[in-house]
Formats: sequence, C-alpha cells, structure tokens
Amino acid sequence: MPLRQNDGQALIMVVISIAILYVITASLGSITGHTHKNMISELELTQALYAADAGIENTIGKVLNDSAWYEGLSSAFTTVFNNQELTAGVVYGTKIKKVNNTDQVFGTAAMIESVGQCINAGNVQAKKTLQCYIAVYTANDYFKGLTVLPGEAAGATVTGSAAINSPVICSSDLTLGDSLTVVGNNPVYTGGELTLADSASCDAGNVQQSYSYIPPVLDLNDSYYQILAAEYGAEHLFTSGVSDPTYTFPNSHIDTKQVIIPDSDGAEATVYLYSGCYYVNGDLNISGCYQGKAVIFASGDIKIASDLVSVNDYCEETAGAGDLTLIALGNIMVEESKVYANLMARGVFQTSGAVILRGAVCASGIDLGRSHFDLNFNSLDVNKAAIPVTVKVYNWQELYPVIAGTKVTVVMRDEKNSA
Repeated sequence: MPLRQNDGQALIMVVISIAILYVITASLGSITGHTHKNMISELELTQALYAADAGIENTIGKVLNDSAWYEGLSSAFTTVFNNQELTAGVVYGTKIKKVNNTDQVFGTAAMIESVGQCINAGNVQAKKTLQCYIAVYTANDYFKGLTVLPGEAAGATVTGSAAINSPVICSSDLTLGDSLTVVGNNPVYTGGELTLADSASCDAGNVQQSYSYIPPVLDLNDSYYQILAAEYGAEHLFTSGVSDPTYTFPNSHIDTKQVIIPDSDGAEATVYLYSGCYYVNGDLNISGCYQGKAVIFASGDIKIASDLVSVNDYCEETAGAGDLTLIALGNIMVEESKVYANLMARGVFQTSGAVILRGAVCASGIDLGRSHFDLNFNSLDVNKAAIPVTVKVYNWQELYPVIAGTKVTVVMRDEKNSA
C-alpha cells in the first residue's frame, strides 16, 4: 500500500513538473516573439531615422549648390523632396522655409523639416521626423568690418595703434590691446569672451559675447577660383611652371584707359580696368588706380606696397568707382598704403607703417605690428561668387517617433556644428 501511495505522489510530481515546463516554454515563446518584434521595430525606426537624416543632408546640399533657389524661398514651407527613396522600402520627404531671427546680424536663417518612413506593402511601419535650424552665409557676411576667424578652439589677440571705424567680429575669445580703439558705437561680436587690455576701448554697451551667428571658418578652395577665373578666359589665369612665382598687378594683361587729371594742364593718368575673376598661382604684388568689379585670388601671399585705390574718370578717389575683393591662401601684407578693397586671408592680415583701408578685412589672424592702422568700413558691392555659400547647423531635434502607427515619447536634442 505505501508503494502505491509513493507511485501516486511521483505521478503528481511528474504532472506538476510537466505543467511548469509547459508554462515556462510558453512564456519563453511569448518573450522571444515580443523580443523579435521589438528588434524589428527598432531596426525600422533606425532606418526611418537614417532616411530623415539623409533628407536634411540632401536639402542642405541643395542650399549650398543652388543659391538662387535659396534666395527665392519665403517664410512659407517649400517642398524640396517628396517620397524620395533611400533604399527599398525606406523613403524621406523634406520641406524648408526661411525664419526671421531678429537677433541674427550675419546670414539668413531657415528651418528644415524631414520625415523618414519605413514602408512595407504600402503600410508605414515606422516614421521619424527631424527638424533643424540652419544659418546660410554668403560673401557679404564675411566682409562686415574687421573679422577674425581663428577657429573655435583658438583665441585671437589684436593689438596696436588702430582706429577701427567698423564692426569687429571674432569667432572665438578676443583680446584687444595697446591703444586700439573701436570707434563710436560700432559693435563687437565674439563667439567667446572679450577682453580689453592696456588702453584699448570700445562701446561696452554694444558688445555681444558668446554670439551664435558669426560666420563659420572658411576652407578656401584653390580649384574653386581656378574654375571661376577660367570662365572669363585664359587671360584671367596666371600660372607657370616656375616654383613659387610672384606676379605683379597691373600688367599687360589688364585693360587700361587714360583719364585727364584735373588742374594738371592736360596731364593724363592710367587707370586699370578689372572685371570678373582672376586666378594667380603664386604670390601677388598689386597696386595702382583702378575701376571695375573683380575677385582676385592668389594661392600664395598678397602684398600691397603702394596705394590701391578706385578712382572716377577725373582721377578722384571714389569708393563706388571700383570694387576689388582680394583673397589669399597665405597672408595679406599692406605697407604704408591706402587701400580701397575687401581683403581676405586664410593666413594673417599684416600691416606696417601708416595704413588706411576703405573696405573690410577677414583673416584667421591680425598682426598690426607697430604701424598705425585706420579702418573705415565701406560696404563694397562684393561679387556673390567671391565666397562659396556656407551653412551652419544651429539646432537639431527629433520629433514624434512612430512605431506601426503608434506615437512614442518625444525625444529632443540640440546640436551645434558646421556643415
């Protein structure tokens, strides 16, 4: 009898064990199924996110490559891409509109919205929406006064005997020293902090530190200007097989005209006529009286050792008679001269002696030495092609991720970087 009782108990234990195993197996199957479904959903969300991101990148690319189209945009959304396929079953659509930022002095603002979707058999399995704000900069934004773009990681110091009658712009921390004076109520914009040393001065009420909208550092491209100059003909290209050549402007390739000097008994002066774009493969020395509007690019340094001024037909210095924009991959050096031009150097802007500039300067560094520098900002009519369009991304956020038609928690993030 006890044996039968034991057999009965063993049977009950076996049944219970089988039941437990069944429950565990069923639970594992359910968990595995849910895990597999979640893995698929996460994959689809990731694909949708990549698609939305690609939409923003491609829209920025259109802004960079079609400035006329961008200029025509308004404060109403314009569709850029509609159901553009990234890969099979993964698409994106984007739209863009201009935004009015009242505190933005440089560039124009725009908002891009991009929707990425993962679609299966006509049904949306996952969707993500990205939104970003950008600032778009053109040539004029780099010639607003005295601009120093050393890069965000580096600081800049500008010292010397100088009267800066223009805005001062720096993308990083900025120290002004010696007797440098920012004249009147001209503003100072810095990406970091401003420090005044020695007897340097500016209008303290017109300083904006940690200012977000300063144009980004430029990566000047030699081939861009070579191609641009070639569009105006072979006479706009100055190249040779000589190592480190130096060219002089004006020269026989530059057109001229004679103008009568007033009160000089008929004496004439030669005025040099510039137009379009010139490419110089090497260093450049330039001076003289000129008329016309042009961009002159040098792959080396640019040196101005005597006056470079725009004049009218009576040989009178006139800012509106000519607009030159000089761009150097190296440094720009001005010695004891008066200059009517916009100057840009990937290197350093240097002066010696008494220098007067009517225009604007943009460089990675400023070295005024012991000279006296007088800058009077003159908003010359800069050729739009002088500087390629640049874009800076200021805010990037993700909105409304969706899995199979169900809205999930909103995720927000901010990023600041250059594109």
